[in-house]
Amino acid sequence: MKYFPLVALLLAPLSNTLAQNCNAGFTFAVSGCNTVSFTPDSLNANFTYTWDFGDGKTSRSPNPVHTFVAYGAGVKSFNVKLTVQSASCTAASVAKSVQVKEVPDASIGDKSGKNFVNCNDGKLTIENKSTTKATNVGYRIDWGNNKPAVDITNLIEFTNPYFVKKVYKIAVTVTGGNGCVTTDTVPFIFSAPPNIGASLPSAEPICLPGSIFINITGVSGNTPNTIYEVVANDGSTPKKYNHPPPATLDYYFDSTACGTLSVLNKEEHNHAFQISITAFTGCENQKASASVGPVRTIDLPDANFEVQPGTVACQDKEFIFKNTSKPGLFWENTTNECTNRMRASWMITPSSGFTVTKGSLMDTSGFSLSFQTPGIYMVRLVVENKINEDPEDSDPYCGADTITKTICVLPVPKSSFTKSAR
Repeated sequence: MKYFPLVALLLAPLSNTLAQNCNAGFTFAVSGCNTVSFTPDSLNANFTYTWDFGDGKTSRSPNPVHTFVAYGAGVKSFNVKLTVQSASCTAASVAKSVQVKEVPDASIGDKSGKNFVNCNDGKLTIENKSTTKATNVGYRIDWGNNKPAVDITNLIEFTNPYFVKKVYKIAVTVTGGNGCVTTDTVPFIFSAPPNIGASLPSAEPICLPGSIFINITGVSGNTPNTIYEVVANDGSTPKKYNHPPPATLDYYFDSTACGTLSVLNKEEHNHAFQISITAFTGCENQKASASVGPVRTIDLPDANFEVQPGTVACQDKEFIFKNTSKPGLFWENTTNECTNRMRASWMITPSSGFTVTKGSLMDTSGFSLSFQTPGIYMVRLVVENKINEDPEDSDPYCGADTITKTICVLPVPKSSFTKSAR
């Protein structure tokens, strides 16, 4: 009875060798000159199909349709391979030769060298850049201006005038000696002077670091060769956008506007940034600009304090708490100047076991106290910009900064001794 395990061991590898190969056969049908539809012999949702068309292109579609491009007036063969994979069968591949007709090359060029952009008179002269000139038998040129297309048998160069500044789509259709046809479409830009408008949705100051949003308007009629440059007078690198630009731009600031002068509509604004947006086409005298501002900034203070003689001392020892926070900087509309006024408040937890000996917990500069009860105390300092002069007015615009330190108060050591008998 001990022969069963041996039989099982012998049958296991045998059963693996009996797995069938996946069916990778396929058929194809050519339509027109060079478009081919492919169909695998076995369509299964659990199969993976990988097609290699032999022209550098691939597909994972079960039954793809592929257009082969080979320029000329003859025929060309491509080696097409299908690989089928599945968990239920062994991966397999089948390759077949697919023959299609070559097609004519419909390439054209701009004789001016301006890459199909005209800044002045609107005239465009196209050149025949086809690599199959020798076998081309006909050309049709649609200038994209709602006029009848032009049919000619030979193309060297051709000039057409345009009168309205906009984008035109030029379609050149070429017929080859084998009857195959190719169409190439090229956009021609009769460049127009651009327009640009900009506005700020909010005049509120920016909390640093932070972004401001700019609404862009008036650009829908600009030609596609328009470039938009956005820059502020904060020393940052300009940003550039192709047409069309975003409807809303965000501009990031991380430095204070204090000390910066901006001029908007010939009016000076101290301690403010401005953002300029320029639209230009690359053509001489074709640009437009818009500016937004004034942009004010609020820089928060950075909370910190010192403790003397240190964060560990004995009870009844005087502790001195000194505010060493870095003040913020912000523009004040009442004086049109920048200031660094700061408001500070202190909190000690637990709130008992100590006596303030100098100043108060509302003093910006600091205070002194002594602890009567040993233990662990948490001292917190909260600082914010004092935007309003009223000491009772709490106006933490942009929020506040906080720091907490742990104070360890040790009991005063007591001396004791015992007298030994002699």
